[in-house]
Amino acid sequence: MAYPDQVIWSEFDSVSAVFDNNSGATHIIIPDLRNIYECAAEQPLSKLALLDRLIAEYDHQADGNNAVRETLAVRIDELISLGLLRLIK
Repeated sequence: MAYPDQVIWSEFDSVSAVFDNNSGATHIIIPDLRNIYECAAEQPLSKLALLDRLIAEYDHQADGNNAVRETLAVRIDELISLGLLRLIK
């Protein structure tokens, strides 16, 4: 995982750029991914725990909404594939 002190964020109109100092890679991401990253960076979590926390913090009305959970799960997987996030089992 790229920890908060290892990344540099730059905000643009509708996207964010994140430079991972650890890998030397720069990624262009949608703003929602930064929210997920910051939530996950607070403490090690499982994917299920992270999904529950995101729904609790960002969209109280999404609780029980499978489409929202599925979208958030896809976004979490995007961060994992970029090397910006690792979750506990």
